[in-house]
Amino acid sequence: MKIPSDYKLLTEIYERYYEQFKGFSREAPERDSKIYVPIDIRAIANSLKTDEYIIFGRLYTHLDKKYGYKNDDGSLSPFFSMQVGKDRHVINFPLLASVLAGLKEERNRQNLSMYFSIAALIISLFTLGLNGFKTWNETVNAKQPQLQDRVKNQLSKPQGSVQK
Repeated sequence: MKIPSDYKLLTEIYERYYEQFKGFSREAPERDSKIYVPIDIRAIANSLKTDEYIIFGRLYTHLDKKYGYKNDDGSLSPFFSMQVGKDRHVINFPLLASVLAGLKEERNRQNLSMYFSIAALIISLFTLGLNGFKTWNETVNAKQPQLQDRVKNQLSKPQGSVQK
């Protein structure tokens, strides 16, 4: 069983019910309110491979308290409600869209920061490797003149002389 993030849960609801929200008609209403769209918690839970009570709890006890608000006149604008009119388990769809837009923006900012961090790490590793190669190359080149001097000394000695 997976625990979906707020982003995944709200994206699932948005994608599943956007057409229903958009298709509301006052002439032939299929629900009591334009902004409150009834949702099937069991279907959402199945799609997200989690328990329906977890989805219900997230919507009712967490997200509603986090994003629902009180209007200036004292009335409440819940994010999720048990019932509006005859519709059961309804979500405030315009508020859902606003919350989801904010979550997407936050997610994009976090992803951008992560990409910059990864790029900085790659540049640092490349620089470290380049400096390591440079140091190794300088060490090898510093030893080469000593080798060349020994070879020159050996070659400059007269042939046939014996070392003592």
